[in-house]
Amino acid sequence: MLAVSRYRKLVGALAGAALVAVVGGGLVLLGEVRGPTSAPAATVAAPELGELVPPDLAEPRVFGRFRVVPAGLALERCGPPAPEGAVALATRRVSGHSLDLFRESKLFFEPRSVPAGYTLRSAELVTTTWDDRTASDTFFAVEYAGPAGQPLRFEMISMPRACQVDVEVPPAESGQAVTLARVDGFKALFFVPAGDAHRHTASGAWVLTDRMLATVSAPGIDAGELYEMVRFVAAACG
Repeated sequence: MLAVSRYRKLVGALAGAALVAVVGGGLVLLGEVRGPTSAPAATVAAPELGELVPPDLAEPRVFGRFRVVPAGLALERCGPPAPEGAVALATRRVSGHSLDLFRESKLFFEPRSVPAGYTLRSAELVTTTWDDRTASDTFFAVEYAGPAGQPLRFEMISMPRACQVDVEVPPAESGQAVTLARVDGFKALFFVPAGDAHRHTASGAWVLTDRMLATVSAPGIDAGELYEMVRFVAAACG
């Protein structure tokens, strides 16, 4: 199972939500921008964000390779995909303000568009070195900042195909909730305000593809915009 317990790093600003994922044992998380255009300001129609998981969940709920567990339950872990028999020796983190630094990475991702007023803030890449003298990229992130400084962050986390991702359900007092959804054939989780019955806004989403876990953190974003971002992420990383 995938190892890195880090609510704030993986989902960014899901304010107050006690959300934990296991995504990468041993993973240390960590010019000219020819990038996404700004999306029109018009609101996108709210999509179906799936089935709501109750905050008082009593037993783990398996959804594809996701497993949503009750608050406080021990999370199972696994590391990033390694060459057969190899052991991780070290990790190297590189960060910068131009996506051109990272385009050769197999984990590189650039969104097709971002909401109006968002600009590139930074990007980072983590490379793991193994004891067989090989190296592989295991984590990539790119972050944008909105007009008021609000973050929009995409993370690509390399993972074994057999790996399960554990997620702790946000407790009722957090004001957050998680839904189980399908996006163009991919299993996805959406994090939404617990009181928004119509789910017009969202805080972020995770989607599992064949080779990675991709996350989008976007506090307060329009749910339709987030859904379209997740569709693009899944298609690009599937």
